[in-house]
Amino acid sequence: MELTICGREIKKLHLIYSYAMEQIKLTINSYLQRISKILMINGGFLVNPGLFSGEMGVVVFFARYARLTQNELYLDYSSDLIKAMK
Repeated sequence: MELTICGREIKKLHLIYSYAMEQIKLTINSYLQRISKILMINGGFLVNPGLFSGEMGVVVFFARYARLTQNELYLDYSSDLIKAMK
């Protein structure tokens, strides 16, 4: 049995795939936005300086999130957290 796919079917599959990927990106961005809001409010109250459950983890998150969103506000916040740790 031979499987053949015509150009029209490939275009349909591509559209479905593109739509699914766009929905996944929107979902991920929504979760990241919610995480950033929670950390913005509560990040300054952490007393643990650690990477995995402390201030350095929040610093790294906001540095990477600033690059992703191209929003310097998050980079400034991560810099402020580093300055407050000294």
